[in-house]
Amino acid sequence: MTRFGVWLTTACAVIALVVGGLVIAPVSATIQVLCKGVSTADTAKCNPGYAAQMSKMHWRMYGGHNCTNFVAYQLGVNGVPEPKILMGNARDWAANAKKIGYTVNTTPAVGSVGAWPGKKNHVTYVAEVGDGYIVTREDNYPGYYPKGQYQELKISKGDSSYPTSFIHFRDLVVGSTPTISGTTKVGSILTASTGTWTPSTLSYAYKWMRDGVVIPGATSSTYTLAADDADRAISVTVTGSKSGYVPLSRTSAKTAAVEPGELTNVARPAISGTTRVGSKLTATPGSWAPSPTAYAYQWRRGSAAIPAADSATYTPVAADVDSKLSVTVTATKSGYPSVPTTSAQTAAVVGADDHAVPSNLRSTSQTASELRLAWDAVANAPKYRVQISTSSTMSSPTYHAFDGTTGTITGLKPKTKYYLRIWVVDEPVKVRLSEISGTIAVTTATTGAHFDTPSGLRLDSSTTTSLALAWNADPGAPKYRVQLSTSPTMSSSKYYAFDGASGTITGLTAKTAYYARIWVVDSAVKTRLSDISPAIDVSTAAAMSTAAPAGLQVASVTPTSLTATWSEIAGAPKYRIQVSTSPTMSSSKYHAFTGTQGTISGLTPGTPYYLRIWTVNEAVTVRLGDISETVSTRTTTSGAAYAVPSGLRSTSQTTSAVALAWEPVLGAPKYRVQISTAAAMTASKYYAFDGTTGTIAGLKPRTTYYVRIWVVDSAVKTRLSDISANATATTK
Repeated sequence: MTRFGVWLTTACAVIALVVGGLVIAPVSATIQVLCKGVSTADTAKCNPGYAAQMSKMHWRMYGGHNCTNFVAYQLGVNGVPEPKILMGNARDWAANAKKIGYTVNTTPAVGSVGAWPGKKNHVTYVAEVGDGYIVTREDNYPGYYPKGQYQELKISKGDSSYPTSFIHFRDLVVGSTPTISGTTKVGSILTASTGTWTPSTLSYAYKWMRDGVVIPGATSSTYTLAADDADRAISVTVTGSKSGYVPLSRTSAKTAAVEPGELTNVARPAISGTTRVGSKLTATPGSWAPSPTAYAYQWRRGSAAIPAADSATYTPVAADVDSKLSVTVTATKSGYPSVPTTSAQTAAVVGADDHAVPSNLRSTSQTASELRLAWDAVANAPKYRVQISTSSTMSSPTYHAFDGTTGTITGLKPKTKYYLRIWVVDEPVKVRLSEISGTIAVTTATTGAHFDTPSGLRLDSSTTTSLALAWNADPGAPKYRVQLSTSPTMSSSKYYAFDGASGTITGLTAKTAYYARIWVVDSAVKTRLSDISPAIDVSTAAAMSTAAPAGLQVASVTPTSLTATWSEIAGAPKYRIQVSTSPTMSSSKYHAFTGTQGTISGLTPGTPYYLRIWTVNEAVTVRLGDISETVSTRTTTSGAAYAVPSGLRSTSQTTSAVALAWEPVLGAPKYRVQISTAAAMTASKYYAFDGTTGTIAGLKPRTTYYVRIWVVDSAVKTRLSDISANATATTK
């Protein structure tokens, strides 16, 4: 028979009932007619593109109402080329599609062709796949419908009109409209979310737009808003693609207009230099986030702006004498409002002929009734005047004048804190010739003591058997005596003498709390020459294993970095990792870390690296333990070393086990599966498998588990791919 003979009369045949000469379509509660049309005009209401092409032959199928002609038209719209063989009757499409290499299975997909091989001489086009239903588009040859009829149906799974097979010529990617999250402000990062797309193993491409115009180079899933984006609306187009599928592009809604960014002053501007007429002052702009592109300066005398003083430097003039200066720095950056910030004020400006401020005022010794003072000389200073008070506000002071750089103040009260400051005066002690120094505080002795109580007693470092202490030096002190006890009452103490302002006590017990205090003694360590300091509490370090850190492995790699992890050694101050491109560890580099993880950057893509680790002291100068075995890895050339395993699924379940399967990754050494009862993958367990299947046992009945998978090396120590999305499996 010819193709236009019997075949045409049976190409899309459907069983019909004849009642009183009328053809009645079968009625089903699980089929919903969404749209139908017989005439070209009515068909155009459902599918205007097809209505315009209905009379033409597609893929050499018969024109007009015809199931095979419509499906051929729709596949052509999807970019499927006409097969080299004639597809023939509808009943033969599945067999012929298999012959030329197309997939035929029982799984529907958008863009696939529904068929009933051996059962029904009909084909239909799948336009939507839902939960338990599909939406189809089809045309019907005159017969069942007297004049033929185009229709779109929603068919529930299990209905007799639900196709038994699906031919996958070129399925369509299906996806929701992407969304954008993030703050629409210059400098902020926007993130594109694709939403739900099928199939799940798609590659995504991103194209960001500013008021609908493509932004050059903005092709990742995130976009940092630039100055050019201010007052503009941002959108993103996401294209999902996969080999064998018709790609899909979806564009998000536009954001609100982008607002200007915010410049934040992190550290105030500062002024350096001497506040003296003719001596140049320099302003530093401080720190800002993000970094500005320019700064403007305005110097101020008191609160008033100084005319024309608008550079980073300023030289005080006579009008500035006795005034305090500051500088206002205005930071600017495109896309950000300008932000002015003012420095702290300087000391009052002194004249060009005035003297420098006396420095390094100090007490060299104390008794119960006197203080011996010293300070650094000021060139050509006629005299010095010292102000002393028992109040930090310097209320009710007394004054003392001295010719040289030392002086003794007598008639003081025992065990009393005094505050002192100094400046240069003229010979009659009537005119101040310099600024006033900063204030120091000194306490007189209780009875007969000659030195200040040592201050600043502190712990510099500790080991399991020693404590290194330090304190502030007392000028002229012969020796210091440290008292150490395990009790805050200082009972059962031991004593140690030291010459300088530091000392180490050895022979102690590990992980023990001690109490220490200090005072000045004579050279024979027999006579106390100062009051006793308050006690401080210090502790020796816990005993630390000298074994090498265990479990060194590379958790992840990129083209230029790797992240290593290892097991903690209790009490270890730091860890040092040695990295080399040679297994002999030649030409190594070293990196110190405090935790049990560290990232090493600046590496070369596609290069093997060797690592080993040991414990070191806080200063990273002393090795405290053995060196671990060497582990190796290789940086990737671009992205992860292997593709993410796809198609993770549960193939069977029992009350205590689930069987899993996934698609192979070419060259993958092993696979690691993570399983948890929480979607966040907390409290997980891990399993390693060689092939593309694996069974996890010891599970709870009637429990939903979340699983995900990635590629690892043969030792199951180094992750070699990104991690897959979660899949679920439920035990019986």
